[in-house]
Amino acid sequence: MLDALKALAERSVMERLVLLVNHVIAAEPVAVARLQPHAGRTVHIELAGWPQLLPAVGPFTFRITPAGLVERVADGAAATPDLRVAFDAANPALAVTRVVAGERPQVVVSGDAAFATDVDWLIDNLRWEI
Repeated sequence: MLDALKALAERSVMERLVLLVNHVIAAEPVAVARLQPHAGRTVHIELAGWPQLLPAVGPFTFRITPAGLVERVADGAAATPDLRVAFDAANPALAVTRVVAGERPQVVVSGDAAFATDVDWLIDNLRWEI
């Protein structure tokens, strides 16, 4: 029962997160232009070091659309992602506080170099102001 509620909550949060990310990307034509050449590629996002006392979160996989936006890929649909992004989540409260303060979280990016360069550019240059 709790697993079903967790899955439902996770799906709802991820749907809204995808809408938010696409809203931010769409507001910057340069960001869309940087992602369009990577249409069909997948990004696997992990929260590294997530505390075991908290319910497990992720990992999540996203695909770049031909429009230069992102869509969530169903669990297990992408066997080998083109890019892996790991955010340091050993202390989730501290990480959220730093992000809200405008600091970049610790990120490890691995995979296709050109794709990684563009994703890293998005992390550094997009204005994540809602």
